[in-house]
Amino acid sequence: MIDRDDYIYKTNLGKAFCGDSLELIPQLEDDSIDLVMTSPPFALLRKKEYGNKEQNE
Repeated sequence: MIDRDDYIYKTNLGKAFCGDSLELIPQLEDDSIDLVMTSPPFALLRKKEYGNKEQNE
């Protein structure tokens, strides 16, 4: 569960959270999101040193 004080950045305009969007977004209040930024899937086409997931995952 998301802790409202578990953000990575905060201003007078809002807070930034870092995590799996599939887990975080359902826990946020309705109409409280102005921006969602995710890692684009095209990046999965090239294997990374850190061992990224396969595109179908």
